[in-house]
Amino acid sequence: MLDSSNATATIQIAGTAKAGDVAKVIIEDREYSYTVQTDDTTAIIRDKLIEQINNDPKVEAFAAGVYTWIRLRARIPGVEGNGIRFSVK
Repeated sequence: MLDSSNATATIQIAGTAKAGDVAKVIIEDREYSYTVQTDDTTAIIRDKLIEQINNDPKVEAFAAGVYTWIRLRARIPGVEGNGIRFSVK
């Protein structure tokens, strides 16, 4: 378990993806997407999204757990980092 004074969230990358599918993480009005390639695994998809998300001004991302999870953490600690909206597609 991760202890943090920063707001956190977890995204699970699961299922079966085929070449051409697009995975998206939207943080407020900023969209990060990755188009699946022929031999991609869920771990590759996760890592490609993490690379992009780490350019976000409000959150950082990293792989978490033994599954293909993306952990988001607000860059600003405390209550100021709460309430950052995100969604996935």
